[in-house]
Amino acid sequence: MLVIRDQQMRILQEFQLRQFEDSLAAHLAKRFPRSALTTDADFLRSMIREGLRVAKTFGIVNRTDVRRFLEFSAEYGTDFYLKPWAAKILGDPTLSGCGKMEQMDAYSVYVFRPWDANG
Repeated sequence: MLVIRDQQMRILQEFQLRQFEDSLAAHLAKRFPRSALTTDADFLRSMIREGLRVAKTFGIVNRTDVRRFLEFSAEYGTDFYLKPWAAKILGDPTLSGCGKMEQMDAYSVYVFRPWDANG
């Protein structure tokens, strides 16, 4: 029988986290190439790590939803979650992490960019 020790599991988890951070950094740099957030690699890493921490406090843990959360950070500022419109959605205890990001996307499309929603 194969036995995986706690230390080995931690190393594997850290490796997977670094791979996820790498993919997020590449995605954000490609999606927001002119953003000051993405042009400094060290700052981008710091922003990603902080975003992961903050997203988790709102119950946003699914990788796709975390990516969406970080896209909002890049688009609306790293403190976007403090803005009243975002805080209301993210603080809603009746929504799952996915539900919160769906509401954030809808708000972004229908309130900030209504011309996108109408074709």
